[in-house]
Formats: sequence, C-alpha cells, structure tokens
Amino acid sequence: MKLQDGTLCAIIGLAVAQAGAAHAQQATPAVAPADQNVTRNATPATLTPFFSLQSDFNNLPLVPNPSCTACQAGALVSAKFDELAKTTSAVVDGTVFAGGIYSSSSGLHVVFGGFFQSEGTNQFATGSMANKASDLLTPGGFIQMDFQDPIFDRTQSIRLRSGDAFASSGTRNATTVLEWQPHLPARATQFPLGYWVEAAWAPELMIQYDHLVGGPATYAIFRSHDQALRIGPQVSLSLYCNAFRCAADSWASKLALTVTGHVSGDALGDRGYGFVQTMVSYQLTPIFGLSASYGYGDADATGNAQSQIKLGLSVKYSAASP
Repeated sequence: MKLQDGTLCAIIGLAVAQAGAAHAQQATPAVAPADQNVTRNATPATLTPFFSLQSDFNNLPLVPNPSCTACQAGALVSAKFDELAKTTSAVVDGTVFAGGIYSSSSGLHVVFGGFFQSEGTNQFATGSMANKASDLLTPGGFIQMDFQDPIFDRTQSIRLRSGDAFASSGTRNATTVLEWQPHLPARATQFPLGYWVEAAWAPELMIQYDHLVGGPATYAIFRSHDQALRIGPQVSLSLYCNAFRCAADSWASKLALTVTGHVSGDALGDRGYGFVQTMVSYQLTPIFGLSASYGYGDADATGNAQSQIKLGLSVKYSAASP
C-alpha cells in the first residue's frame, strides 16, 4: 500500500502539534491562592520575523551553537571534483529561509517558515564528455519546535520540513523529513599552546520520505519502487576554539572542523544508505568564509553513490527583526 504525501505530512504535523499542546499544558504555572501576595514576572509571548541564507538544512542547525562562528557553512560557490565520475564542475548551491520565531512565556520556542533550495552545476568538458549544466530546485516549508523535557530536564528539538524537488533532467519528487535531536552540552579542553578546543556532539534521528512524482527514476532511492522511507541516525562532531575563551580576532576562533555521518535503511525496500562528510571552514568575516570538504557515500537527496571534494567561498547571513 502506497503512502500519500499529504497524509504523511498531516499525521506528522498532528503529532508535533499534540506534543506542543502537551508541553504548554504541563508548563502552565499553578494559580496562587487569593490570600497570598505573589508578584509574577511572566515573559510575554513574542513573534519575530527572520531571514537566513545557509547551505542547507544541516547548516540551519536544530541546536544553534553561539560559541562557534565557523561551524555552519553558508551558500557555497565552489569547485567540485568527483572521484567516481572523474569530472570537475563549478557549483553554486544554497538555501534561503524566511519565516517567524515564536517564543512563549512557558518556554516553548517555535521557528517556522518557507525555504528555497537551489543547486546549479556546470560540469566541464573532459575527453569525450561535453560540457553539461544541471539544476536542482526545491521549494518548501518547515516548522521547528524546541521544548524542555520534564524527565531529563534537557531541551529537545523536533523539526518537520516538506518540499518538491525539481531536477533539470525532468525528475520531480516530493520529500518530507522529520528530525528529532536532544541538546547535549559541549566539552572544552585546554591544550598546551593555550587554546581551548571545544567538542560539540549533535546526534539526531531522521525519518525521510520521498515519492517519485514524475520524470525518469534516475535516483538510487527509486531504483526498485517509486517511494522510499529511510529511517536512521545522524551524528555530527564539531571541533573549534570556544569563541568566549579565544580572542575574537585570533585565527583559531575562526576555524572549525566538522565531521558528519548518516546511516539509514529503507523501510519500504531492502537497501541501506550511508554518507560521511568532513568539512574544514574558516570564517573570514561574519558573512564570508572559506570551506573545504570531502564527502563519500550515498548522497542524502538521491541515494546515488558519490565521492567528491569541494573547495570554495561560502556566504551566510541571518537576521531577525524585532
């Protein structure tokens, strides 16, 4: 029996809404007796618009890290070297986010809005292969909820995103992703040279549903059927010099190393997927930076095998208006 995209989104969205309602009910303070003189300094709920330019959802983190200015890569203009296809390409990829940030007096934090993700690739001619250009455009929407776990007294995050991906090859697929991530404290260690190196872990559980809407089935996730339901963990480790302990103008405070690994299995098929990426980033200014990365395994969006190196200039920007 095939899953319908709208039905799956509705079920997941209802679950997120019920979790938020349960949290709000639990966080409502008890009413003080009338004979007690109690002064409450409740923080009013706020709604703030925001805009952000990043590389992808992996760099719009569920858990922002204010002590690492270089951990998130921005939109990237890069040279890509594909070891499997033996090709060299120029790539421009990035994601624009726009929406609102809602914060309630009970501590509930909700980020919601729309996104537009674009990846343009120009593959240079090599030997018998002609010059080739391709595009992948994905518009959609997302909602993220941060809440306090009453059992472990730790903040948890849930994010739901959904969109339609349009490839220049004619392939169109609908995609929905649900992510859950607990917030873990970073650990800092001081090295003999005097730099405080901090390690931040970001584990999460991802559920990815994709449905081939039209066009050729060129993606590995659609090799045997037109739907895929991938479930599995993703873990990121970032190493950086804590911005609050290193001098703001030091080279160490602008450098970060991030390793990300993601494995999943298709519940509607019999295939597993895995991907590992190592990225070194250096923040030149609050907006511009340099990035070098190596990724190996099955591409997250398509499941196609890849082994590629990217070197480029990153651009990131985030702003929230009161």
